[in-house]
Amino acid sequence: MKNYPNMGQRKIIAALIASVVAQQAIAQQKNDEIPEVVVTAQKRSESASRTPLALTAMTAEDLTNRGISNASDLTNVTPNVQIGTADGGNTNIYIRGIGSNNTTEAGDPAAAFHLDGVYLARPDEARAAFFDISRVEVLRGPQGTLYGRNATAGAVNVITAKPEDTFGGKFSFEVGSYRERRAEGMLNIPVNDMLALRVAVMGEHHDNYVGNSTTNNSQNTVAGRVHALLKIAQGNTLLLSADRTQLNGPDNPGVPLPLAASKGSAGQYNTDSLAADDRATYSGVSAEWNYDIGATTFTYLGAHRTKSKEHSALDVGSFGNSASGSTNDTSQNSHEFRLSSNGTGLWKWVGGLYLFKESQEAWSTFGNGVLVSYTPNFESKSRAAFGQATYSLTDAIRLTAGLRSTRDEKHSHDATSTFNFGTPVVSLTNADKSWSNTDGKLGIDYEISKGTMLYSTYTTAYKAGGFNGSNAAANLPVTYYSPEKLRALEAGVKTKFWGNKGQFNASAFHYDYKDLQVGTIVSVGQGAGSSVVNNAASATINGAEADVKVKVSADGRFDASLAYTDAKYDNFNNCVYEPTNEVKDCSGNSLRNAPKATLALGYEHQVSLENGATVVLRADTRFSAKYYNDDTNSALFAQGGYRKSDISARYNSPDYKWYTMVYVRNLENRNILASRYPAVVGRSYGYTAPPRTMGVSVGTSF
Repeated sequence: MKNYPNMGQRKIIAALIASVVAQQAIAQQKNDEIPEVVVTAQKRSESASRTPLALTAMTAEDLTNRGISNASDLTNVTPNVQIGTADGGNTNIYIRGIGSNNTTEAGDPAAAFHLDGVYLARPDEARAAFFDISRVEVLRGPQGTLYGRNATAGAVNVITAKPEDTFGGKFSFEVGSYRERRAEGMLNIPVNDMLALRVAVMGEHHDNYVGNSTTNNSQNTVAGRVHALLKIAQGNTLLLSADRTQLNGPDNPGVPLPLAASKGSAGQYNTDSLAADDRATYSGVSAEWNYDIGATTFTYLGAHRTKSKEHSALDVGSFGNSASGSTNDTSQNSHEFRLSSNGTGLWKWVGGLYLFKESQEAWSTFGNGVLVSYTPNFESKSRAAFGQATYSLTDAIRLTAGLRSTRDEKHSHDATSTFNFGTPVVSLTNADKSWSNTDGKLGIDYEISKGTMLYSTYTTAYKAGGFNGSNAAANLPVTYYSPEKLRALEAGVKTKFWGNKGQFNASAFHYDYKDLQVGTIVSVGQGAGSSVVNNAASATINGAEADVKVKVSADGRFDASLAYTDAKYDNFNNCVYEPTNEVKDCSGNSLRNAPKATLALGYEHQVSLENGATVVLRADTRFSAKYYNDDTNSALFAQGGYRKSDISARYNSPDYKWYTMVYVRNLENRNILASRYPAVVGRSYGYTAPPRTMGVSVGTSF
């Protein structure tokens, strides 16, 4: 006799079926929504759409689909951001017209670059970060309270992938133009319930994008990273990390300015560099301890990082075939102690102490020994106390206030520079200087409806001062320049619409910028030059930006960003046109790397195949208005308006265990002046973004 379910059992079965169908419908709805990205921009985890500041957050999938493999690529996907790689691999980051081209041992960037929360002081260290990434956060606007000095422009946070509880791995290999070969691998090992390991490696080889007569005109990179996550107890974790990156081969030699052509290989050739070689090693260890003690969490983040770099070149210039070279050895230690609130009460707060110390030894020679510089010990120190709190007046209105008190010190002892113009002239630099500053933040945000937030902030930030070494050949004593300071007003909106299928963010800002630190090259005779930093009087920056993401269908997504910036010097009557060393009045001129307008458009479409596999097609294009790479706004250092486009197609297997992707980047083959180095020996040189490249990559995961 068959046992049929009774009425009660049938109701239970029907309810279970309805539940499964409802969950499938919810899952389908979720797939149609724009995914939320959790960020730590304010030193605590929160969704990007509920963080009251202008930021762009990209997941690992975003980075892969849009071909982002280094810091410079962020220019293509972030409004009001210009990033270029210059001499020596230095990464120059400009956000809303604010940045720094002073890459000497005495210089500081204006945008803070962090790897897993650790501040990287030297601009070239950004080259070591981009593999096995979890997400990237680009914060636009001054971050003086939580991030401190050298964040007047904003901050870039690269967060690497951490150990997980399940065993797995992945591997990818890419081949492409300019003999590109790139391989990445990762293995995640849960050793036991308390310990998990994650090991990641990367290797890359490619020819230089700039052609010259150098016989060894290729670059090689090998990098590795290890994370060990120890779960000591519930709410008590310790993350230990170590990484090392080694780069061999010549840096980009730059191209003579003005560019010989706006498109094609003619604008990517340098006959002045006869031979070059570069070697750089970056390494670091860090420890992050998080301890949940109930109402608060204690965090300690400590790191030790080192850099060793060598450069040699043989160039054509005023001295004939001119040999030059340099070395730089850097060591930095940082410690951050934080307490932050837990829970969802009326108060959310974070506070802490920060300690930083950097030591450098640098040597350089130029023009067959015409100029020799040696800095045996350049030391920077910084210490700060900071705090920021948010109070919920109502369920919809929140007030935020923060303060940071900072003291910076810089020391240089027994630094020498020798000019050999027949009779050697030796300059000696001994300098000690300190600065103190207090920055603050006031803000209000108002959730006018579910998924829509208005916010407004007033923030200040500062960048530490410094000094220029003495120069007896040019009769220049040791000179000091002051900190630069920024006051900013900003208002914005973040909203979700169309059933969370769309996200829209917009902001407008006004900056009052004082004592800008402007680096330039001045002639010391015989075709040689010396780097000098001075304070420009003031500048005003006004602008607005907006970005939108829309799931136009279950298979299609459209995204766009628009930015407008009006960045002008108010009063700067002693700037220098470097090729002729002519002093000019630059009042009213545009700041460097600040295009009036940029527009980025992108579309991604997923095609489902009968076998369960998918093909993801993507196209992006970016328009930029004209901008300048110097303060005099000269035609020599100008980048005209341009359009740059990328396309890609990716095949994902039915089980998503492997993929293959083909791509073409910079379809127009535009030569884009991303940064530059002024050479008073004969010519000035620019550093261009990569030309047209194409390639294919394959990857697997398990």
